[in-house]
Amino acid sequence: MPIYALYSKNSNHSIEAKDKKEAIKKAKDFAEQQEIKAYLVMNSRADVVCAVDESEGENT
Repeated sequence: MPIYALYSKNSNHSIEAKDKKEAIKKAKDFAEQQEIKAYLVMNSRADVVCAVDESEGENT
């Protein structure tokens, strides 16, 4: 299974997912659980798959 990475200001997390759609869902669930408001999801080639910023003006 491909590995994706979630990068945020204070942490990095690897995600195993069969495709981009599943990786984005797992990243969203993880971010909500950890209360991460801004993050990038990247694939193994370092292509940005998803970028989220719900920080509402906070420094990220």
